[in-house]
Amino acid sequence: MAATIVKYLKKEENPIVTIYGRNEDAGKELADLFEVNFRKTLDIPTIIEECDVIITATTSKTILIEKGEIEKINKKMLLVDISNPKNIDENFINPSVELLNLEMANQIMEVNRKRK
Repeated sequence: MAATIVKYLKKEENPIVTIYGRNEDAGKELADLFEVNFRKTLDIPTIIEECDVIITATTSKTILIEKGEIEKINKKMLLVDISNPKNIDENFINPSVELLNLEMANQIMEVNRKRK
């Protein structure tokens, strides 16, 4: 699914896409395939500082982006969690940050299907 998202993002005009991860082989392979950047890190504060959109697509069983980190964000940001299990804490209050996860995406798709 991560590859599908990168492919979609690359269709935009002059996107700056960076893949962050612990697994250098998998991350570099995906980055090379789509000619985007790769950084071996999961230093979440740095990633938040550098990005406007963060998409998590891991199988990590722990929350990677916690409520406290999200509540400190002082810029407009979109967080997309396509991980299973979820990797972004949903229990935050920050009007500058929008969260979309698989459950929400499925609800949106269901509404769109019913409209057709």
